[in-house]
Order: sequence, then C-alpha cells, then structure tokens
Amino acid sequence: GEDIQKRPDQTWVQCDACLKWRKLPDGMDQLPEKWYCSNNPDPQFRNCEVPEEPEDEDLVHP
Repeated sequence: GEDIQKRPDQTWVQCDACLKWRKLPDGMDQLPEKWYCSNNPDPQFRNCEVPEEPEDEDLVHP
C-alpha cells in the first residue's frame, strides 16, 4: 500500500512479490493493497522475471 513514489509525470509502484519498481501510466490512482507485476497494464513489464525499467530521464524523454 505505502510503496508508491509519485513524480510530476510518473507513478512508480513496487511489486509485493519481487520488490521491483514498475512505472505506471497516468491515471492509475486506484491501486490495490498488494500490487504485483501481473497487475501491470504494460504487457512488457507484466512479469516478475522482467528486469526493472531504468529510471533514466533521458530514456523517458529522449
């Protein structure tokens, strides 16, 4: 529940299973108490096996 980092244009949530941080699209305000990679709307990061997405701003805004 508490493991959410909000930035001006990004929401990061931590998977309760693998503890990786996942970036969520805008408007994801209703998050469950326990959040897992399988809940990710992005199919690319919908698995705990997938490495964490880099937090590099240059990759986000080229």
